[in-house]
Amino acid sequence: MLNVLAQVGRSGYYHMDGWGWIPGIIGLVFMAALVGLVVWLIVSVVRKPEQMASTSGRARALLDERYAKGEIDREEYLQRRSDLE
Repeated sequence: MLNVLAQVGRSGYYHMDGWGWIPGIIGLVFMAALVGLVVWLIVSVVRKPEQMASTSGRARALLDERYAKGEIDREEYLQRRSDLE
């Protein structure tokens, strides 16, 4: 039994076969990426209504501007406005 333990110590298995800290660093990077992904998903879900409201308001302003310039007629303006709402 002692002979086996001595051989394991000399062959490098005791020190993760020569890899040293690399598996620990890889695990740390993986966990940081996983936490970052979860945070990004939460932020994107929370921010979604704000962005949609901003985009909708901008689209409505552009539609109003096109109608005011005479680029579209009243029927098209009303149809597109109802589509935005």
